[in-house]
Amino acid sequence: IFEFRGVLDEDWKVDRTVYRSPDTKGMFVNFSVAAFQVAQMSSRRKEYDEAVRWAELSYNLNPDLEFSRKYLGLYYRRAGRVEDALAHYRREIERDRANGVYWMGLASIYEDIGENLKAIEVLEEAVTVAHDHRDLFAHGFRLSATEGQRERAVRFVRRWVEKHPEDREFRQLYDNIDKVLDSEFGPSAQGEADSTGGPAKETD
Repeated sequence: IFEFRGVLDEDWKVDRTVYRSPDTKGMFVNFSVAAFQVAQMSSRRKEYDEAVRWAELSYNLNPDLEFSRKYLGLYYRRAGRVEDALAHYRREIERDRANGVYWMGLASIYEDIGENLKAIEVLEEAVTVAHDHRDLFAHGFRLSATEGQRERAVRFVRRWVEKHPEDREFRQLYDNIDKVLDSEFGPSAQGEADSTGGPAKETD
C-alpha cells in the first residue's frame, strides 16, 4: 500500500521537500479545490478565520486556482485583516495586470473601509490595462458620481465608449450623461473636481 505523506509540514504549510511526480502534482490540484470548498463553507457560517485558513491552504497548494486567487482577499477582509487583503490583491495584480477581477477586488477593499477616493484611483489605473473589463468602467462611473467627482465619472464612460462603441447601454448613458448625473446623483457643485481629477474645493 502506497501512502503519500508529502502534502503538509507540521506548520500546515505545503511540504516542498518531497519530490512530486506529474501525477502527484495533479493530485494537489484536487486538494486545492477541496480546501477552497471548505473555505467557502466556513465563510457562509461566518467563521472567517477558518475561511482564511483553508483559502490560504488552497492558494498554497495551487497558486493558479482562480477561486482562491479571487476570494482570499475577500476572506482576509471579512476576518478584519485589511492589510493582508490589500497585499493579496496587489500581488495578484502584479502577476496578471490585465485581469480586471483583481483590480475590482483591490478597489472593493478600499471602498469597504471608506476610502472611496483611493478606490477611484485604483479603478482609474485599472482601466488603462484591463480595457475589456466592463465592470471596472461601470463601477468607476458610479463611485465617482457618488463622490461628486463629475469629470471623473464622465471619463470612465467616455473611455469605455471609445473602445467599445457597439455597447448601446453605455452609448445611451454617454449621450445623456449630464441628465443621468443630475437626476441620479444630484447637480454638480460649483467647487467640483476639475478635469484632472483633482480634489474638490470646499463649499458652504
